[in-house]
Amino acid sequence: MWEENLRAQLRSRYAPRRRRRQDSGSSKASKRARKTPIPADDYADPDRISSLPDTVLRHILSFLDTKYAVVTSVLSTRWKDLCISLPNIVLDDSLTFKKRKKNFEKAFEKFACRQILLRNVPNINRFRLKSNFIEDSTIGDIVCAAICCKVKEIDLWVGDSTTVGILPLELFICNSLVVLKLRAVVELYVWESVSLPNLKVLHLTDFMLDGDRSMSRLFRGCKFVEELCLSRCSFGNNKVLNLSFPLLRKLSIDYGDGNFMDFFDDSNSKCKLIIDTPNLEFFEYHGHENEFHLVKNLNSLVRAKISFITKVKNWENVSELFNKMHGVKSLYLSDSALEVMYSNCSSLSVFEALTFLELSVFDIRILPNVLEIAPQLKEIVIHK
Repeated sequence: MWEENLRAQLRSRYAPRRRRRQDSGSSKASKRARKTPIPADDYADPDRISSLPDTVLRHILSFLDTKYAVVTSVLSTRWKDLCISLPNIVLDDSLTFKKRKKNFEKAFEKFACRQILLRNVPNINRFRLKSNFIEDSTIGDIVCAAICCKVKEIDLWVGDSTTVGILPLELFICNSLVVLKLRAVVELYVWESVSLPNLKVLHLTDFMLDGDRSMSRLFRGCKFVEELCLSRCSFGNNKVLNLSFPLLRKLSIDYGDGNFMDFFDDSNSKCKLIIDTPNLEFFEYHGHENEFHLVKNLNSLVRAKISFITKVKNWENVSELFNKMHGVKSLYLSDSALEVMYSNCSSLSVFEALTFLELSVFDIRILPNVLEIAPQLKEIVIHK
């Protein structure tokens, strides 16, 4: 399989070299030093950490950055074995090496790949890489090393000073991947071949999609996603954003504030949003006043949060959205969204199941209208 071939190539590249043997004199001196007894302190606290089972220690180390977890390997052989059997790998180039160090990028790449490839367990549960200085080719090698270990969750956070537009093809055809979170203020190129059959959670943050078809190619390759989060993403020249996921339960779309969108231009405001998610239970939208076309129904919807960046001009589109959410039980509305509900109350469907309503502002004049379309309402939360 391609995973095994890739793993063999990376192992040969990053395998540690054998250290040269020390001369016999220095070796004997070091042995004598190790055999020198350390005086015991009668008043010292007992070593309770070492008495803990390996499973507990491994769980504790899994919360640390890999750099700090590796440091514990100098304590004893037991700790060394624990470090190479951790289920999670957390790497941050700002913590591991000083960026002023000579050959910083190469040193970080070697450290990261060794920690991944020299482990004594076959799988990685969670792999997180936060990069502020290294380039995309180095990031690609590190990500490929994690994929070789049948990683289940990848959380890739790329800083502003790093340029990563092309992620490796292996990332888009990984069968073991269940959670994928990508964050970077750059263009994201999606390969033609995308196959993520086991992906359940997909988060994209601060991305500008490269080309009109990048998003559609990505979505076609992960049809079984149950949670989708698009935060501060620009969809380029895409006229239609088609979200068709039969198993999707949670959908969050956040276009960000106006200042962020000026960085990408306001192309998102021209993008038509099509949602085909019959099993959707939670829907959160913060952004422009798009043309909503909700295919099929939203009968499974339980919670919704709707807010708009600017004042709503085309009320018909938003009213259509509200009519499709008539079965929601918990609802949050921004001031502009609430204005649409107040002004179009007569044309809206009755929210028969709505029991909880959260508002960013409140005007006593809207109370009769709200009670008219939400007869089962039990609680209202108002933010000043």
